[in-house]
Amino acid sequence: MNPNPAAAANTLWSSATFRANMLTAGFASNFFVLNPAVSSASITTNGSKTKYDSIQISLRRALSGGFALDTNYVYAKRYASTLDTLRLPRRLVQSTAGVPHALKLTAIYELPFGRGKHWATNVNPWIDGAIGGWSLNLTGRVQSGTILNFGNVRVVGMSTDELRSAFKIRIDPATKIVYALPQEIIDNTIKAFSVSATSATGYGALGPPTDRYLAPANGPDCIQQVRGD
Repeated sequence: MNPNPAAAANTLWSSATFRANMLTAGFASNFFVLNPAVSSASITTNGSKTKYDSIQISLRRALSGGFALDTNYVYAKRYASTLDTLRLPRRLVQSTAGVPHALKLTAIYELPFGRGKHWATNVNPWIDGAIGGWSLNLTGRVQSGTILNFGNVRVVGMSTDELRSAFKIRIDPATKIVYALPQEIIDNTIKAFSVSATSATGYGALGPPTDRYLAPANGPDCIQQVRGD
């Protein structure tokens, strides 16, 4: 239910006995390891790249009637390149470091009190010094959180959009523990990862998962060669 060919290959290669058996069976010495004669190898290239797309909408109101406003909204997507295997070129994936939505606001409002203002326009200088020349200023920023990566998993019983909709912060009143998904998804995801090689169902004592859950990336019906297969 959670096959891991890379770990199996590493086990075969890391054992001197298994390694000798592999050669005896006629497999090439670099069947599992690209350069078996060296302990480590490094490759330096200039292939890494990034990409950033965004749109910005700005709204400005010049000072008039004692009120001025400057606000803008930015929608953005940030990408970074990843190298999953030397057999394929680098590819761009959405970065978790980007902020998708950001709204910024700066505003000023001059209070209409004192000389030359709407109220108390003819007060003497002493009173004007106390009530005139005041203003209210506002500076604010509201933004969405960064992209959350659940890791290399499969979404079962729901779409990716439905998983996004299910994401909601909640606090268990009894334990004061903070959760981000409905309890049914959490419980079934735990079951999906609690696999057993000796169980008739392939799962542990908790039993097989049902309904909606996140499952290991590899399963009986699909072994991925690179992330996302």
